[in-house]
Amino acid sequence: MLLSIAILLIIWGAYLIGKKYKDSLLISYGRRKRGMIIIASSVLLLSFFVFVKNEGLFPVVLFSILLIGLGIYYLIHDSKRDSEGRKEK
Repeated sequence: MLLSIAILLIIWGAYLIGKKYKDSLLISYGRRKRGMIIIASSVLLLSFFVFVKNEGLFPVVLFSILLIGLGIYYLIHDSKRDSEGRKEK
């Protein structure tokens, strides 16, 4: 329960930071590379729970698999958007 609240607070905080600093260099770089960032963070989360905490892995594994799928979706989506943007110029 505490982990769920922490994740929701992190997501909410990231949303507020992104909304306030949306045109900064760091946020624009993160928006372009969001697929790789999501995949890397989910692999780190999964490896932490596999190597450190050996009990109750099913929700963590399921959540990590969903995040990896989301990261792959964003990789494909952003690469298509970048290629369309280059064709228009």
